[in-house]
Order: sequence, then C-alpha cells, then structure tokens
Amino acid sequence: MFYASVLPQFVNRGAGHVALQMLLLGGIFAIFAAGSLTMVTLSSRRVKAALAASPRVQAFSRWATGLVLIGFVCAWPSNGGNARPRRLPGSRPFKMTLAPVDKSDWSD
Repeated sequence: MFYASVLPQFVNRGAGHVALQMLLLGGIFAIFAAGSLTMVTLSSRRVKAALAASPRVQAFSRWATGLVLIGFVCAWPSNGGNARPRRLPGSRPFKMTLAPVDKSDWSD
C-alpha cells in the first residue's frame, strides 16, 4: 500500500526508467523498514527482561489487563449482546443510490 500511495510522488518521469526508480525507492524503503524492525526486535528483549524482573510492573500489568477485560464485559450488554453498533433513534440505514448520468454534454 505504501508503494502505491507514497512513492510515486518521488518519481521523476523526465529522468526516464520509471519502473527502475520505483524499484530503487522500494528497495530503500525495505532496507529502512528491515533496519527499524530489527532494532525494535533487539531492544524488546531487554525491555521484556527489565519489566519481567519487576514484581511491581507485573502487578500493574495484571490489574490493567483485568480492568480492560471488565470494561469489555460491562460494555457488551449495553450493545445488545452483539458487535454491531446501535443506530440513533429515528435514523435509517444508509443506502447508496447512483443517479443517472447525462452524457449529452460530454465532448469527444
């Protein structure tokens, strides 16, 4: 998605070889993405070890997880027991209709 939405604005058509420019930019992006993900992976080991060693952090994590789960349980019945959002009273579901197109004023 990134390649199709962001990279084309950096391609210079006047320089030629548009496909080669896209491949080069995509390769640079892939290298930077791999580098940043590697750094996150390597640093997460140390962060996990530091957090796992602290009983205070573990207790907070259990409490926070419990509160989130209790929040989900309390919110579920208020939604009628299903995952669909409720509509406002008096509102109607959106239906998309296409208007006919007048092609008489189109020029060839």
